[in-house]
Amino acid sequence: MGYFDSIVGQCAPKRALSFLLDGHAATGTTNNILIVSKRGTGKTMISREFAKHLKLNGRPKPFIEVNASEIKNISTFFTEIAIPFLGKDQPATIFLDEISECPKPLMSLMLSILAPNKENRNVVQHNGNSYEFNFYFVTFLFACVEAQKLSKPFQERLARIELEPYTPHDLTLILKQNAKEVDFENELAPKIVTTLRANPRFAVNAAKNIKLYCKSNNKRTFKHHDWESLKYKLNIRPYGLLSQEVQLLKALAENKQGLTLTNIAAKLGLPYSTVRNDVEQFLLGEDLIQIETKRIITPKGLKVWKEIKEAQEIEKN
Repeated sequence: MGYFDSIVGQCAPKRALSFLLDGHAATGTTNNILIVSKRGTGKTMISREFAKHLKLNGRPKPFIEVNASEIKNISTFFTEIAIPFLGKDQPATIFLDEISECPKPLMSLMLSILAPNKENRNVVQHNGNSYEFNFYFVTFLFACVEAQKLSKPFQERLARIELEPYTPHDLTLILKQNAKEVDFENELAPKIVTTLRANPRFAVNAAKNIKLYCKSNNKRTFKHHDWESLKYKLNIRPYGLLSQEVQLLKALAENKQGLTLTNIAAKLGLPYSTVRNDVEQFLLGEDLIQIETKRIITPKGLKVWKEIKEAQEIEKN
């Protein structure tokens, strides 16, 4: 049995983390880690699984999970994390999620904390008090989406683990693992996976909805017509497209010569930054639109829009 047998996919990250866990088992210490990936792709899950195997005297160290965006200043870090959980020789694994959103002064402090001496420990000062960080007892795990916001010196103090894209096969396994009470009709699970945006969190949520549907309808087997019914009830579109993404496809389909970012923001009633950093990203990744001098719908995008439009017309009738 390996360290991460319960986690689907992520072969390369799991190998790297397993190597670090083997090192911890042999030496009692390990690197502090930065996990980078898109939202909903398992950073927290993998961090928790990794932490289970960071043991002291045969027992896992306590796991402390904090959203770094909620740490407003250095005093908050000491009063809510360092003092209660990181006292002298007090074991803990500290998981700071969304570390790129923490205040800059705290990032500067972390640079000092994460530079241990030859004894693998460090002492920092705050408000006239000394605080020791002993890395035989304490391990820091960090996670973020936007690693470019982190300074190079900060990143260089950590072992960086980048999660891999999930394959359709991975997502099918995740879907079925989270809906074990349900039998899927032939070829249905892979069909459902096409709407999950390559995101395991969406697979887990889809499994919950399918289980609810089957329980509500007293079914054990989930069939193709059941999926069509559930898609209608939950407004699930091809590729799992969201409403604003559909609006953008529509706007471009109606203006095949293309639209500028300013045009699109005005048509959708959204700020430029929202269109650029959120709405169009998935469409670009799936080759449904492209950017030349303007945003233009691709033949693939036009086909998807026609499919959505036809479904909308059927619903009206």
